Amino acid sequence: MSGIEVAGLVLGAFPVAIWALERYRDVARVMGFWYEIRLEYQRSSNELKFHRLSFVRNLKQLLLPIVSDDSQLKRLIDDPGGDAWKDPAIQTALQTRLQDSYGLYLDILHEMERVMHDLNKELATDSDKVQSNLKDAQTTRTRGLAASRFKQSFDRSNRSYQAFRVKFSVGEQTRTQLFAEFQTYNDRLEKLVASSDIVSELEDARQKNKPSSEPATTAITRFWRNADKLYRAFFAAWTCGCRDHHCAQLVLQHRSSPADRDFSLHLASGTERGGSNHIWSTCSLMIRTLEKVPPNLVERLSEISLQGSERSLPAASSSAHRAKRPAKSVRFGISPEPSPTLPPSPPPSIHTPTISSDIITNLCHTLDSGISSITPSSLDSEPIGYLVVETSDIRFAIHPTPDASMIVNHSHISLFELLSGDQRPSLTRRQRYRLSLVLASSFVQLKDTAWLQRPWDKRNVHFTSSNRREDTPNLDSPFIISRFGDSEPSRITWSGATQPGGHDVAGIACLGILLLELCFGRLIENHPSRPVLPDGVGGDSMRAALDLIAALEWLKDVNDEAGADYTEAVEWCLAGCRTLPSDGSWRKLMVERVVVPLENCYKYLG
Repeated sequence: MSGIEVAGLVLGAFPVAIWALERYRDVARVMGFWYEIRLEYQRSSNELKFHRLSFVRNLKQLLLPIVSDDSQLKRLIDDPGGDAWKDPAIQTALQTRLQDSYGLYLDILHEMERVMHDLNKELATDSDKVQSNLKDAQTTRTRGLAASRFKQSFDRSNRSYQAFRVKFSVGEQTRTQLFAEFQTYNDRLEKLVASSDIVSELEDARQKNKPSSEPATTAITRFWRNADKLYRAFFAAWTCGCRDHHCAQLVLQHRSSPADRDFSLHLASGTERGGSNHIWSTCSLMIRTLEKVPPNLVERLSEISLQGSERSLPAASSSAHRAKRPAKSVRFGISPEPSPTLPPSPPPSIHTPTISSDIITNLCHTLDSGISSITPSSLDSEPIGYLVVETSDIRFAIHPTPDASMIVNHSHISLFELLSGDQRPSLTRRQRYRLSLVLASSFVQLKDTAWLQRPWDKRNVHFTSSNRREDTPNLDSPFIISRFGDSEPSRITWSGATQPGGHDVAGIACLGILLLELCFGRLIENHPSRPVLPDGVGGDSMRAALDLIAALEWLKDVNDEAGADYTEAVEWCLAGCRTLPSDGSWRKLMVERVVVPLENCYKYLG
């Protein structure tokens, strides 16, 4: 018998016990000894009602999380022996809810069932003669002669009467013990259910903050350092005179692992407008972040390269393969013969850095030389070179890729154009929630780097698209556009209300407005609260302040549209971020209060 059916049996035993107790009352009133037992009757009646109420409350606490329909719960309580207690779905949900406590729960209910059986037996529900005489007396109650006959047949000398009366009077101690025993099991059941709920809550809390989520937080909060180094490495490698024309389209993505350190971007030379041309006018790159070659190894290899005569690489590297390699600014060689100045070769299980890890000093020249070698397997081949930052312990491997989705000849469409809905089909809820997650995560990853040269705004987030109206843009790869001018990377920033702690209140507020627009799929300029406010007065800062006022009004509708998690994320961006500590921990807080809730919203959609 299932645990839910046993619970129904225990609950169904109470009406039987109450009915048996009421039979005592009726007999006592007919026979005239009600006054002698009324106090004990009232005490027993109160005990039964109390224990039934306590048990029903425990059952409700147990069933409420697994029975969503109030009418179904009412049927279970009102009809203990009904078919509803045999529902296998409820039984399965009960076992899932209690998990390893289910066996103990079943033992407790069996004990409660036994106690109720003993209590009903103690109340003499099996005294057929008494109940039969009582029924006859009740049906002829208005007839004095019949009542008199019943009283005579059930007088004080009658053996059944004496046994009936004595059993109730003497059974007080037994009933008290049974009530106490039932109370013990009821208390255990209550503690079991309560402890199961506490454990479930703790497990849910642990699930939200489990260690596996920490790497995701670390990946996002620390990524900006590598992103900043990459921009500086690009800036240092543009030693050509046409650097001012070059731009990069950096693909935005949400990162969930510290190992996810690679970049995907597209470069455009822009020199067609500048009066010159390059072979590599457009190219897509996958940039892998690697540990830098140890300086002592570079020294030794360089020393060997300078001292040795013209030596080639081992035969494993074919001449045909080397012919396809572009010209590099630095080249290292290794003699296949052992050298007394070098330590013994490491065993095969130890990774040895690639010796031909050439540092790119003129990116334009390297791309012109290496762009012709792009193949579908480019990512699996050696990179065309490496970018480094002098003060950094990492290097960036440059892999050209034939990524058709990033070809610059395709037209671009901004998020502003998508949300306006004038040219393309409207975004689906799933697409909008995914973009919200990617943009919020990317803000944490790229803030305080030179990649963000403009405000985090819908006009500055782009997608590749064909010129055909009916085609859908590539929503999987949103990107921002950055340029390389004469200014030092540390000075390439856009103005915002930055507090001493380093977090940018104005920038985060812009993100909050963007999240609002993605939540509803329309521009804030079209929300009824915005047109009533003045526009074009006081410049960009005044316009941003007015947008924020409209956004705070719009915030009231988010919960009904997207739920509590999305509301929390937007509210933090618009208001909560203004009270951040000044210790630079805003990134971690933003991941917890914005990125994680948005990720939950996206996961809810399956």
